Amino acid sequence: MFKNCYGRCDVRNELIEDPVFQYRMRLVREGEILRGEFWVEPGGGGRVEHYHPTVEERFEMLDGEITYRADGRKHVAGRGSKFTIPAGACHSFANTGSGTAHFLVQMEPALRMAELFEDAAALGQAGKWTTIGRHGIPTGPRAVIEMADFLDRYHEIFVPTSPPPALQRLAVPPLARLARRRGRVR
Repeated sequence: MFKNCYGRCDVRNELIEDPVFQYRMRLVREGEILRGEFWVEPGGGGRVEHYHPTVEERFEMLDGEITYRADGRKHVAGRGSKFTIPAGACHSFANTGSGTAHFLVQMEPALRMAELFEDAAALGQAGKWTTIGRHGIPTGPRAVIEMADFLDRYHEIFVPTSPPPALQRLAVPPLARLARRRGRVR
């Protein structure tokens, strides 16, 4: 997965940890493809149902088990499984096994997906999302403001399905501006 790119890729050799969603990852960008290697703890994962308007994700399970939902259907993927989440498909996943789930994912086009993962992990590490519930839903006013700022920055590549996207388009930009004016985020 992490081959020598001969200067044609952006290699992030450090392991990035997201304490809120309970996974570690290593990311490499090769042109328009972002390759990720993920280790997800039991119960962890991308539990917030969402979609990427223009990004396709291709998964290959190396070890462990995840249960994922894609367009309303539940699937279990274990070692050796491969599956694709097309751009625009609503999805989420969780490690439903007893050990660490280990998988590779290719995201294409890469766009700003690496920054999204890095930013989410940094917010979690800084304790900014301590009031974000287990399923990624804000549990207090401060968390709503912080989430609005995050969603506004990445709206072109990450859209949660709740609250409804139409409501997000109305509410997120003014809340994000409020967050930035008050200096409450970043």
